[in-house]
Amino acid sequence: MHNFFDFLSNIISKLRWGIVTVWMIVLLVAGMFAGQLTPLLSGGGWTVDGSDSLKTNELLSKDFTGRSGTSITLVVRDKENGVKTEAYQKNLQEAIDYIENNKKLEVASIYTYLNAPEDAKESLVGDENTTLAFIGFNEDDGFARNELPSLQEDIKKHFKNSGLDIYLVGAASFWGEINVLSQEGLAKAELITLPLVLIILLLVFRSLVAAVTPLIVAVASVVTTLGIMTFIAQQIELSMFVTNAATMLGLGVGIDYSLFMVNRFREEIAKHGDKKKALSTTMKTAGDAVFFSALTIIACMSVLFMVDLGVIQSIAIGAIAIVAITLLVSLTLLPAVLYILGTNINKGKIPFLSRKKEKSSFWYNWSHKIMKRPVIFLILSLIILGMLAIPSKDLSTFTPDARILPEESDSRMGYEIIQDDFSEGYTSPIYVAVESSGDSFEQVKNVEYLITLSERLSELEHVDIINSLPAIFKNTDPNTIVQTLKGFEQVPEDLQGLVNRYLDDEKQVAIIEVIPEHAAASDQTRSLVAEIKKEIKDINIPENVSAYVGGETAEGIDSNQVIEDSFTKVLVVMLIIGYFILLLTFKSVWLPLKAILMNLISLGATYGILIFVFQYGYGSELLNFTPADYVQNFVPILLLTLLFSLSTDYEVFLISRIKEDYEKGFDNEESVATGLQATAPMISGAAILMIAVFGAFTITSVLPIQQLGLGMAVAIAIDATIIRLIVVPVTMRLLGDLNWWFPGKMVKKQTREMAK
Repeated sequence: MHNFFDFLSNIISKLRWGIVTVWMIVLLVAGMFAGQLTPLLSGGGWTVDGSDSLKTNELLSKDFTGRSGTSITLVVRDKENGVKTEAYQKNLQEAIDYIENNKKLEVASIYTYLNAPEDAKESLVGDENTTLAFIGFNEDDGFARNELPSLQEDIKKHFKNSGLDIYLVGAASFWGEINVLSQEGLAKAELITLPLVLIILLLVFRSLVAAVTPLIVAVASVVTTLGIMTFIAQQIELSMFVTNAATMLGLGVGIDYSLFMVNRFREEIAKHGDKKKALSTTMKTAGDAVFFSALTIIACMSVLFMVDLGVIQSIAIGAIAIVAITLLVSLTLLPAVLYILGTNINKGKIPFLSRKKEKSSFWYNWSHKIMKRPVIFLILSLIILGMLAIPSKDLSTFTPDARILPEESDSRMGYEIIQDDFSEGYTSPIYVAVESSGDSFEQVKNVEYLITLSERLSELEHVDIINSLPAIFKNTDPNTIVQTLKGFEQVPEDLQGLVNRYLDDEKQVAIIEVIPEHAAASDQTRSLVAEIKKEIKDINIPENVSAYVGGETAEGIDSNQVIEDSFTKVLVVMLIIGYFILLLTFKSVWLPLKAILMNLISLGATYGILIFVFQYGYGSELLNFTPADYVQNFVPILLLTLLFSLSTDYEVFLISRIKEDYEKGFDNEESVATGLQATAPMISGAAILMIAVFGAFTITSVLPIQQLGLGMAVAIAIDATIIRLIVVPVTMRLLGDLNWWFPGKMVKKQTREMAK
């Protein structure tokens, strides 16, 4: 690879201005498209192909009153008037009219206290001042999700002085608000991150020009990637978590790579004063390390495509794209800028930071000190990491619910009103979709099955309410129900609307709505889903009739199962890929194996801290989140790949430098000491930058991004301190020359004097 990077540096030095010009054009075009990405992102990606929950979702999107794919529950609370008063009902009608007449979303169906049958009105009443309404829209999910937050704001402004609190609650409004909060959180994180990173870079480089250069790489990488992702989002569904995850990773990796490149360039130009030679050496050393580091991240993130879940695959696409673009920027634009700058890379020195100091030998002395007692330091490190990892045994995961939103958000307040006034499980019903591919539900046998199934489900533990077609008719004789359905045109309009909530227009699909006593993610509700599936299997089902179980809990169970089933495969394949990449990088059999074991130990400690903070709730007040007794289900597997990748970064940079000295003729122990002395300041600086970038995302208002940000910040902190500064030196001391063993490899030895 050295010949390739030498060739590349020669090309870049000749075409430097052309390369910079091309990148300026790319950034200009990408910037125009990057702003169009957000409306194209989805809150979906949680469904599992072939699952009951997906089939149920598809059936629910048929013609039911208030159950379109973009249906919402409208929560209307009048602070002054009771539900049964004329004033309340007038205000409710005004709210419904306002939504029907809005120009943003076309209403398909409305079911409210005003048009419900008398017997059903009470089921829509919460406390004496609150009712629910069910509204379906004739819109696709993406459009509704993007428009509902602004509709919510319009409603708040319009009814500001009317004494009404009106909230839009449902999947589309929930994900719409997540999207808005994600963008606000991203802007807030960037506002904090960029100035903080600049300050840290100034402290590291003590020069304004050198400090600004890594920011150019990071910003160029993020903007270009988001522009490209806009085109990708037009072809496939991408999760709204992509922008936060990609930006977080792009800023971290971009600054990390450029930090090592800039530092090596400054080091070489200070030695030789020849910018062409300095660039060539930089590309062959730091550039080579950046290349293999990026290759490792891309390979590890590609393993996530083994998880058959859209949300994870779309985040993997974003991560691969940002790292690939960052690599391209780091090996083209950055070298061109460095060559143009030459010795000017040190311009803009900070007076009080730029005073010449004697070169510190702290890390050299530190490494020799701990390598004198390697076993003691290794055992102490493993004890600390083991203690941090203890909480990881309690890891529990599930899909996001309303608790990932801040308490003051509209969707969250609407959810909590429903839970307080109705029941904890009212916001997340379990749906049983009964589909007949033959006779419709105007047949007695099919109605009898519905009655039997509804009765059996109502007897299950942790069931609060059963809403279904038989319940509407109070489980009367099936023949009477059939006759009513056959003469449906004669049924009063208000009863028709109620029936159509549980039976589609073609009378081929019936919905049984099971309201659990507890929240969607609770153990009781998860067990209830399993019991419902068991009951369905135990009851004789009519020919050509199928029953499916769906809803938030069922979907969460399905997606959790996919992740759990994939976790071991992802881990094994990722470790194998990582091992062989490091094998090629280091030309060593044992160093990659040691790196993998250290990464796994570090990962366990990271999981432990993540669970301590977010699952146990120690830190909820500081980070302003509601403890949910579980971690978002996609976070652990993303951390697995991201942290393995980023930890490998430091391994590559450190070991590559140690390897350089070893191949010059230093013995193993001396190589470790000189390598650590040369890289520890940069690794520490890079780690502080990474921690600042990732840590900034813990202040966002979206819980999964907080968890991802904290997890990555903690992992980098552990890796750059305990792992890199203690475990690596002492394990390399214990392995000795075995570190560098590779079949058929001959290491050219020189004398110590020649090496110096």
